Amino acid sequence: MNKKLFTNVVTFQGQSNEVLNILTNPTRLLNWVPDIMTVDEVDNTFKITRTDNAFNQTEMITVITTNQSVTYQSTGGRLAYDLVFDITQTDQIVQVSESLFVNPASDNHLPLTLLTPIVKHAFNQNLDGLARIVSITN
Repeated sequence: MNKKLFTNVVTFQGQSNEVLNILTNPTRLLNWVPDIMTVDEVDNTFKITRTDNAFNQTEMITVITTNQSVTYQSTGGRLAYDLVFDITQTDQIVQVSESLFVNPASDNHLPLTLLTPIVKHAFNQNLDGLARIVSITN
């Protein structure tokens, strides 16, 4: 069973279908995650390359989509994780929550207690970036 490290939530004016379109196309990460330098598709997965100061400088992302949820499964970096985006819409207001899950067996070499607040803050800034680009397109 994966362990949830945190959840971030953002609410903004927009359309949930636009959020889904962006999240299901990881090449668009370049528009809202500032430390990503390249996104290359390789056999239905996406190779992500980040700046030198990123925790996972390279990783492979697999996208899993359900009705109103998108999951990024990350492997190949220092920490394997699942990032789950849940999307809800009421009228013209969209709420996106992202939850980060790690496999407890894979985190025994990392001080997650110390890293969690830093990672949560970085992911929250990226989530705000997603909200900005969706708000701009609507």
